[in-house]
Amino acid sequence: MFYDQHMHSYISIDSEADPFQYIKNGPKYVVFTDHLELQSPGEPKVDITPAFDLLLDLKDELKERGTELLLGVEVGYARGIEGALDHIFSKYPFKVKIMSAHHNGDYGFMSRVNIPRDEMINSYVDTLLEAVTEWNDFHILAHFDFGFRIHDFEVSEIGPYEERLNKVFETIIEKDIAFEINSKSIFVHGNKELYKWGIERYVALGG
Repeated sequence: MFYDQHMHSYISIDSEADPFQYIKNGPKYVVFTDHLELQSPGEPKVDITPAFDLLLDLKDELKERGTELLLGVEVGYARGIEGALDHIFSKYPFKVKIMSAHHNGDYGFMSRVNIPRDEMINSYVDTLLEAVTEWNDFHILAHFDFGFRIHDFEVSEIGPYEERLNKVFETIIEKDIAFEINSKSIFVHGNKELYKWGIERYVALGG
């Protein structure tokens, strides 16, 4: 069964969506994984924390319409934030935790910074591998292609990153973390071929 667990609502920095738009077809459950980003690049570094309580306030109204709200979260990897995450995780009943790598502490991987393409991609793959190695309490790895999105990149160029991406896949398989097929990556960012490669490799490694 395919179903979407990577959805954002108006409490997420990257969305203005009304939660009630998602239940027009009467789903039994709906889960929002709004975007939590601690220590985002900047001077000083910025913590972006969704107002999860606002979403939970809608739980009863959603239930009256026949849909149960399940709370989720998408967390951007950063070093040294485990204590803060543990505190947030203890406060809210998260049913789905998505792990992602959006930045390296100095710049975001979707930023149009004056850094060579290969250097940016190399940093992204290193950060992604570090994230899956260091973090355990997660259910899904989001958009493995994130650091490739803004670049003109062909699958035939995957060689310098292949060994580390293999290790990413092996690690999430070992930790029973799901591999996300991200529709925005495929249809908006044009990374269908990269996903074909990634899915085939993930399956070949035992996923």
